[in-house]
Amino acid sequence: MNNEEEKLKKKANDLVLAFETLDLYNDYLLLKKEVETDSYLQGLKRDRDTLQKKLKYFKTEEKKDALKLAQKLNDEYNNSPLVINYLAIKKELESLLNSFTCSDF
Repeated sequence: MNNEEEKLKKKANDLVLAFETLDLYNDYLLLKKEVETDSYLQGLKRDRDTLQKKLKYFKTEEKKDALKLAQKLNDEYNNSPLVINYLAIKKELESLLNSFTCSDF
């Protein structure tokens, strides 16, 4: 590796280290963990996913009711303040990352 490549690699590593110390990144990690370990939210998600997998076995009228229930579970999950905050920070973090990347690089 030549001197120019070493300088670029060092700058990239410094950028990663700086990124990992951002409050936004640390808030994202904290909220992600909270969402993943919240038993109520995980129960909603599990129940919704299980119901959606079983939809193909229901008859038409049962399927309508099951779809309504799946939508209710989905709405309850997505409207949780914890999930709303997590998704907002995730979007902000993705926007920040997109400002550092370009498809021409």
